[in-house]
Amino acid sequence: MIIDFKTFLVITVPFWVIFRIIKIKQRQIIGVRNYIKYELVVNLLFIYLLYLAEMTVFPLSIAIPIERRISLIPFKTIMQFIPILLKHGLITNSLSPHLNAGAINIIGNIVVFIPVGVLIPMIDKGFAKFKTTFMIGFTTSFSIEILQFLFTDGRCMDVDDLILNTLGVAIGWVIFITIRFLIRRYKESITK
Repeated sequence: MIIDFKTFLVITVPFWVIFRIIKIKQRQIIGVRNYIKYELVVNLLFIYLLYLAEMTVFPLSIAIPIERRISLIPFKTIMQFIPILLKHGLITNSLSPHLNAGAINIIGNIVVFIPVGVLIPMIDKGFAKFKTTFMIGFTTSFSIEILQFLFTDGRCMDVDDLILNTLGVAIGWVIFITIRFLIRRYKESITK
């Protein structure tokens, strides 16, 4: 049995909306401030995770996948693409599938996880610590790799994806910290 992304959305989104409405009502009852900002960040994260799931694990196959591939040697895939990228440049008009695959693999795996590093610390002050954000990002990436291995055909569970995704989380966290610092400095300069 195959579960496509549209079916997943039809099942998931109504439950998410009901859950969030209940949470908003609870926050209003107990008088929690800033719940609008919180809800905005949580829902942005939800939308991003839906996009990430569509990109990485759908369609899901409930049957046993025909082809399972796994790469557990760190930097093996990255090192295969680096010489090609150095030889031809990072951005090129070349139609070489190897070059395009290399750029997508290395840059794409980093960029796609930057939002995790930005959005997770925005949810709560407790999540703003690097270690917490890092572990949530690592766990998210690891979960995707496991799902790809168990339920998708033609995809590879690759430790390099985990490394690159986690690097993206770290970059996102640095972006978050930098923006937070600049906002605080701006607010301090206005109050003086």
